[in-house]
Amino acid sequence: MSIDPSEGIHPRARRIRCAEEYTIVLYYRGGPAVGGVVGVITHPIKVEWTRTLDAPSLCRITLAKPVCGALARALDDAMVDRPEWAYELAVFRDQDEQPVWCGPFIRYTETRDTFEVYGEDFLAWLKVLPVPTDFRFTGAAALDATELAFWLISSALEQSDPNVLAYVRTAPAGILATRRGQAWTETAWTGVEALARDHIDICCVNRTILVGPEGGGSLAGRVLRFSERDFTGEGPTIESDGYAAATMVTAKAQGMQGVAADVSKNTWGEQWSVPYPQNQVTPSDESNKANVATIGKIEEGWRGLVWQLHALSGTRLAPELAATAQRGYQRAKVPEFMRMSSAHLSPATPVAIEELIPGSRMTIALDDTWLRPVNTPMRITDVHVVFDATGENVQLSAEPVSIRVEDPVDDTTEQEAH
Repeated sequence: MSIDPSEGIHPRARRIRCAEEYTIVLYYRGGPAVGGVVGVITHPIKVEWTRTLDAPSLCRITLAKPVCGALARALDDAMVDRPEWAYELAVFRDQDEQPVWCGPFIRYTETRDTFEVYGEDFLAWLKVLPVPTDFRFTGAAALDATELAFWLISSALEQSDPNVLAYVRTAPAGILATRRGQAWTETAWTGVEALARDHIDICCVNRTILVGPEGGGSLAGRVLRFSERDFTGEGPTIESDGYAAATMVTAKAQGMQGVAADVSKNTWGEQWSVPYPQNQVTPSDESNKANVATIGKIEEGWRGLVWQLHALSGTRLAPELAATAQRGYQRAKVPEFMRMSSAHLSPATPVAIEELIPGSRMTIALDDTWLRPVNTPMRITDVHVVFDATGENVQLSAEPVSIRVEDPVDDTTEQEAH
């Protein structure tokens, strides 16, 4: 599934660089291959766009009034009754052939002096398209989390596809996930967002929707390597959050199918139990209907017990619940809960803008003046770009990677299948 945006990029061309101009092309729904061009917007006062992990990314374009030309014609009632969802925005830096951002026209705001256009990426369509059929992926019918997300996405888009379904790229999550629902009672994004919270990474870059394993680094190509000189100003901001740390993590669902995995299969060097954290393993048997799984312990020394709860909706498989607890625990262990926020990249940074994909693996080399050097695997969570009269500013945020573990096997599910 992974796409490598660095393919075709000459090493000497790998630079963020500073764009000197932005151009916005307005397309009809479906983009250049389907709807065609409505018009071209030049000389914006400000363009702000993002790329975001596990959520739709945003774009805001600010124009000076009076608005005239292509945009004024596009907003005329004679063109379309309402512009929302009828058009797409594509944002181009300088003379680049490919846009850095595109997505549907969502809304606009107007004041005496300015006109602002707002868009979201193509994940936004999942927020306004329902799942049109009853579905029940539970027990023996449980699917890989990525496969389940793709089923929700394709079921919604097939009703009214804005030329997006062909651009969905997937990689197996490696964990079974369960979900059920009734036709026309929830949007596709309701289920996809829940899967992104628990099991998968998802993001949209230009027209492509990428879905893969959480923390697996499969959403992009090479590992991006940064040094301290690649950041401007005071350099990257490295922070830790005690509320993101834990010595014990519990995953809880409304109900659970199957029994707990054998603790002897646990490779964590820690104890995990069902149904209650007691620093000892609760025996699992067919009568155990507990709906929680816990990993961790009360530590000796200064820290003691710091606990996190991951609440999952609906009835879940025992292995799914256990894996959720395990991954949450690994992410919350010291020092892996350190993160980097809003770091401003230098135009000379040896990474192309095309490579800044949420979910991409990255490292930062810091010198010994930093008290807590970043020595854990990290992934990009947000890219935030602003272009205005002062030039272009590219900011980056990242968090530690949830280290992959071997997922438990749901023996009961396999027995039901036979």
